[in-house]
Amino acid sequence: MGTPPPFGALSGVFVLVAEDDADARHILESLLTYLGALVSTAPSAAAALNILGQVRADVVVCDVNLGDQDALWLIEEARRHQPDTPFIAVSGRDYDEHEMLRAGFAASLTKPVRQDLLISTILRAVGRGPE
Repeated sequence: MGTPPPFGALSGVFVLVAEDDADARHILESLLTYLGALVSTAPSAAAALNILGQVRADVVVCDVNLGDQDALWLIEEARRHQPDTPFIAVSGRDYDEHEMLRAGFAASLTKPVRQDLLISTILRAVGRGPE
């Protein structure tokens, strides 16, 4: 399980959560908000891309399979708006981590994701955690 992240660990970090499963999206939003993050959510890749066209995210946490498109499509399209925004892929399936890194993801995590691992990965992605 690991050590729980401290309250406010993500204070001021703007996280976009792209997740097509409503329950998973709500859980991620609640956890990240509790830890101080500013959170926006998107139920699809198209909705996430729309948000990224309007506001700058510090990090994007996205499910690999988003229903309308996949995370590989999203990261490719999003690079037009935000070329340096780190993306963290999460999936219920075991994807080749090297493939995800080659596609531009900062990290690739398998569901169910441990809270401490997700938070430490986000902190590393935004430059606030140990390398």
